[in-house]
Amino acid sequence: MKHFIAFCRRNRLFAALLAAELAVVCALAAGLFGAPYKLALTPGDFTNTLPDIAAADDDGLKSGTRSAITATTR
Repeated sequence: MKHFIAFCRRNRLFAALLAAELAVVCALAAGLFGAPYKLALTPGDFTNTLPDIAAADDDGLKSGTRSAITATTR
């Protein structure tokens, strides 16, 4: 190990290329354990199973309710 460290100190270009290769290998290895795909969710993908609790108007609120911001500022 001492000889390898001394070799890398003498050959800085080799050490830089080795570090870049290590970074690429680490990125590829990390990709193996990541999500295999990205799930794109849109509002059309969701259905409201509790309309009595979470029914939304045009403004995004249930009729007769106030947002948390206006409820706390009044």
